[in-house]
Amino acid sequence: MPKPARRRGAPRSAARQPRRHPPPRRPAAAKVKADEAEAGGTAGYGSVVDAGSVLLALSPASQLVVFEPSDKEFKQLASYKVADSETFAYPIASGNRLFIKDKDSVTLWTVE
Repeated sequence: MPKPARRRGAPRSAARQPRRHPPPRRPAAAKVKADEAEAGGTAGYGSVVDAGSVLLALSPASQLVVFEPSDKEFKQLASYKVADSETFAYPIASGNRLFIKDKDSVTLWTVE
């Protein structure tokens, strides 16, 4: 069986282009449009994480909201400002500890 013809003068690498895949999706991420006055002018992607009996929502403006999951209503249990700069990763919950990554550092919060 004959091979497909290549353009004359074209390098072999030009005949095949690498396959491009879409970037991976962030786990448990939800797009959050923050109120500019309240959030300090920051909008973007926030994260929602299942932490057992509650859900944790972290906005790019470093606002952590703890709420009870329900299909009937939104019941906020607590809200905290967890960093001085923007947050770029979803919070990690491990037992009674919570790890928050901001622009320059990772902070450990302990829940009592």
